Amino acid sequence: MRPTFFYALATLGLLACQSSPKPAPNRQFLDCYIRVLESEGQVLAEATMLSIPTQVNPNQPTEKTPVEIPGGIRYQGSPMSARPGSGLTYTKAFPGEFVSEHTFSWDDKEQKRRTFSFKMNQIENFSLGASTLSINKPAQFTWKGGALERGEALVLMWENQKENLTVPMEFIVQGALSVADLPAAKMKELSPGTWTLYVVRKKLVKFSEDGFDAQAILEFYSKTDTIQIAK
Repeated sequence: MRPTFFYALATLGLLACQSSPKPAPNRQFLDCYIRVLESEGQVLAEATMLSIPTQVNPNQPTEKTPVEIPGGIRYQGSPMSARPGSGLTYTKAFPGEFVSEHTFSWDDKEQKRRTFSFKMNQIENFSLGASTLSINKPAQFTWKGGALERGEALVLMWENQKENLTVPMEFIVQGALSVADLPAAKMKELSPGTWTLYVVRKKLVKFSEDGFDAQAILEFYSKTDTIQIAK
């Protein structure tokens, strides 16, 4: 009876395995970063491919695991290098100027070429209307390079080297105008003296298709200007 019994168990186990659905494959998530430093004429590109489980416990946070890309990742058609100390993050730093379109590409397991392209915006020129401002009066910041799009923000970075101070001011401006108002309360965050100002234009771009997601954080750092702040 024992062989028959074990044969029945094996048959039931086989049927159970055959009836159980196969787990869905993990989704891929490409996490990208672009930084353009206008004053220094430097460009940095980084990309990490992550694997995300498709079947997760809703009570637990989703874990993203970095995965290796056998053929590596390319930026603007040129191979990127694995970053020292983090071999699954690919990077490329080089002297360069602003360009609007950026493309990352790689080959998947089926040797199919995948691409993720997005557009970046810049600050061509900016103005506060005067070279001297008051901490007790509002100011208006204007720039050239197009109004902010969805997912974009401006960060005004004020630096006072004498007092070793850095004051960031972030704006998410809605509308078609390239204008951000600085109320007097915001200006009071500064102190009288000589300040240098540069602007960071930040943008978040997301992309999704069957079995694949991507996002890019873009940062454009403008040239600096010198502003006098008075009482």
